[in-house]
Amino acid sequence: MLVKMRDPALSNPFVVGEPISGDSLFIGRQAIFNWLLEQSKIDGGSTPLILAGMPGIGKSSILKQVMSGRLGEGIIPTYVDLIDLSSESLSSFLWSIAKSTMRSLELHGIQEPALEKRLLVLRPWQAFNQHFWQYIPQAIGERLLLFAFDNYNALISYGRDYDNLAAFRQRLFSLFDSQDNVRILLTLTGRIEAFDPISLAPFQNARYLRVPAFTLDEATELLRQAGSFPIFSDLSAYIYELTGGHPGDIQRLCHTLHEQGRVHKLRQITIADIVFNLDNYFQPRDFVTAIYRRKSEHSIQVPERPISD
Repeated sequence: MLVKMRDPALSNPFVVGEPISGDSLFIGRQAIFNWLLEQSKIDGGSTPLILAGMPGIGKSSILKQVMSGRLGEGIIPTYVDLIDLSSESLSSFLWSIAKSTMRSLELHGIQEPALEKRLLVLRPWQAFNQHFWQYIPQAIGERLLLFAFDNYNALISYGRDYDNLAAFRQRLFSLFDSQDNVRILLTLTGRIEAFDPISLAPFQNARYLRVPAFTLDEATELLRQAGSFPIFSDLSAYIYELTGGHPGDIQRLCHTLHEQGRVHKLRQITIADIVFNLDNYFQPRDFVTAIYRRKSEHSIQVPERPISD
């Protein structure tokens, strides 16, 4: 018996090119949260934690979950995108840090300390420390303030901006080296072993964790949660093998499958539909994983029985 796709009037549940901000399509990663919580309790605020991995593997989505309180009440998270900060002046940089911090503290019922932007005009470092930063430990008490810095690659360069970005990294180090109850979490695209330690300085001694691809069970659970089309065991296995479990590639492929089903009013999605989409709507550069090489390694078979209602 054929199982109908979900109501075509509903929006496409799959997310392309953006982090997952809610809970409905965020799957797994509990081991990573356990690691972050364990590592954040280790003394040494100036030693950052780094989540490294391929583009689209889910690093920013993990930060979004951290911001939603996934690490518990003892952690006050603050999100900062380093792409937005890397070209700022010292006063603008410190003001951005202060704004993000004040916003996070307010969400946790902490109104002080407060800082006015005008105070950072003449002597930014002195004003920032005198009027704001030195009061952070008293304000947060026994809790930890965790800065989730996304896109650390924005501070790495081997070209003409090398000296400027090195100075920027030193600013971050100097800022957080002075606080025992402040932690830094960075996301890094790529393998950390591939970077010259000098390009990471002064954070080259970071404790890091590689964000892995999904397991087959996690990939299948993502498809279940999306509820876009009936999930057959052969279908989910084929999608998993094509993408290598890469979350971003799964989302990208299934986003197009959903649109195909909606436009053509399909009653189900088959492996043949996947192959058709790959041949007609995608280029190899659209995917992080070697999806086209894997496509030829699997025979095309129509699934027989759904594994979800």
